[in-house]
Amino acid sequence: MPAARGPAPRGIQAVRRDQLRRACWLQQPSTVRFRSRAGWASGVCGRLADHPARGKSQTERGAILGGRTVGRTESSVGPRFFPTGDQVVENGIGPDEAATLVAAASRAAAWAYAPYSAFHVGAALLADSGRVYAGCNVENASYGLSICAERAAVSAAVSAGEHAFRAVAVVGHRAVRVPAPADHGPAAITGGECLPCGACRQVLTEFCHDDMPVLTEDAAGAIRWRRLGDLLPEAFRLPGPVPGKPG
Repeated sequence: MPAARGPAPRGIQAVRRDQLRRACWLQQPSTVRFRSRAGWASGVCGRLADHPARGKSQTERGAILGGRTVGRTESSVGPRFFPTGDQVVENGIGPDEAATLVAAASRAAAWAYAPYSAFHVGAALLADSGRVYAGCNVENASYGLSICAERAAVSAAVSAGEHAFRAVAVVGHRAVRVPAPADHGPAAITGGECLPCGACRQVLTEFCHDDMPVLTEDAAGAIRWRRLGDLLPEAFRLPGPVPGKPG
């Protein structure tokens, strides 16, 4: 009767990886040899508690690591309240235009089709031509087929021949469960500030530059704005000229 076999011998690389991992988790200094394409080399795993960046603030860690930051970082420019009076922001958007856009987005949100989430969102785009194009979210029983308000507004504008925009307003509310009117009109809504999702931010960057204002309305009714580039820094864009894309 053949003797029972023990566990298969582990590869040298797996053993070295375990040594390195154990040394790091135990926070003990250890010199470990590892194999690379260039041959054998040595790596030192020091005590994590002794690292100069441990326990430091985000700014201090960035300075210690040569300008590199660790972990999550926040945009250097946060939300700003819209100025009053005759002041304007990027693209020459003033208080009157901002209020008009937010009102158009709010009207569109009231007509949203959102039986599953009860979250009504409306968006309004101001084109370079001066026309305003609004859209609302349209949900579907197959959730992945739902359409966001921002993309609905972009589709409406592009269908009308628009490809350049000065500003966008987004308003979102949680719908209050009330009996629907016979004509399926707007539901009663309440809520606060709503920002575009990641997919909508990418779609907006297809037609809008980074300085375009994104307007929102908070729970108190105050209008806030952000730059599109702050909401989606380093957005994906194909390099070089794109045939058929308007300049």
